[in-house]
Amino acid sequence: MATDSLQITILPDKGYYRPNQPVRILVRTDAGTHLEARITYLASELTTIHETIVAGEATLIWQPPAESPRGYGLSVDVYDGDALIATQTSAFDVLDRWIDAPRYGFLSNFSAGRDDDVATSEWMRLHHINGVQFYDWQYRWEDLLPDTDPFEDGLGRPQSMTTIRHLIDLLHADGIAAMPYTAIYGASTAFYRQHPTWGLFDAQGNVYDFGENSFISIMNPAPGSPWNQHLLGEFADVLQNTAFDGIHIDQYGSPKNGQDHDGNSVDLAEVMPQFIDQAAMVVQQFRGDEG
Repeated sequence: MATDSLQITILPDKGYYRPNQPVRILVRTDAGTHLEARITYLASELTTIHETIVAGEATLIWQPPAESPRGYGLSVDVYDGDALIATQTSAFDVLDRWIDAPRYGFLSNFSAGRDDDVATSEWMRLHHINGVQFYDWQYRWEDLLPDTDPFEDGLGRPQSMTTIRHLIDLLHADGIAAMPYTAIYGASTAFYRQHPTWGLFDAQGNVYDFGENSFISIMNPAPGSPWNQHLLGEFADVLQNTAFDGIHIDQYGSPKNGQDHDGNSVDLAEVMPQFIDQAAMVVQQFRGDEG
């Protein structure tokens, strides 16, 4: 934290850095003539950088060692002439992949005409976010990509694939992964009614549901089930037709188990890891080791 009321912002240009990628960090300050920045790894000080402050800003550039994964500390002293007036600290990562040290954020506004690129980008980088979930971005839980743009989602909210694609590109420019939210067993009630044998049922044969007014029906995600194959196909469609980096798979916490249409037991504690492995194979097919 700063040592007094002087406002200092330390803003890296990436959510994280790859090995051999130069680190570039913008320092903004309300006052001061020059700064001294110290970069540390664990208890070792690696380098000291001196920069002049011009119009309230100075840029730090450093080439880190190639080793990864590593996290580095950064301490910035701001001077006014010979007087130390404030100190601020920060950090940054050097990683082969963002999942080596994930710092996960999310976005939930995908309306047409969203125009807060600078604020969104800076907030993510300021907080060292390196992966972002696009929460409830989809057309429907069972039909992820819309046929039209703009579109209304399953809750009747206006959304835009143009905005979604733009935000993916914005994050990628900052070295941040973009992940599409999906629900492992959630489908609209209308979809369930079209596929009444695909659901997950209680002991009385009633399909499980979720949400106010039961607007989501719970489907059976067990390997080999029709819903399982349908949703994996949706994942492939998303990865083929967008620049998302992988798949975010969510669940609602309940139910824990149920039965399929034929009365066979379905234990979700067993099924979910199997489904995740299947989804990982789809991601590997389309994104390779970068997924």
